[in-house]
Amino acid sequence: MKAIIRIDELLQDWRPPFRKERKTKELVVKEGEAFDEVYGNKVFRLVSLYGNTAKIEFTKDFVVKEGNLQDGFLLLRVGEKAKLSFLWGNNGITKTLHLRAIEL
Repeated sequence: MKAIIRIDELLQDWRPPFRKERKTKELVVKEGEAFDEVYGNKVFRLVSLYGNTAKIEFTKDFVVKEGNLQDGFLLLRVGEKAKLSFLWGNNGITKTLHLRAIEL
């Protein structure tokens, strides 16, 4: 099974001129596959898919701002979003994951 996940990314400078940059990408991810990167390191891994729900593992460098968190994993149903922030780099990074669909 595969999940179609859209990732909206917001990069913000910590210092003047406080620029903001937005990026959007859509990925097709297989179960067990790691996806998306920050500073060359994988950020997420699609652990499993069942019914209309995806279980997603994320690096502990991210903090969940919005989303269904259970036992350290994100649980997303089709159509739901989760928002995570990365606070440890030169700039602020916020990623919003949107589970678009699950395919066989």
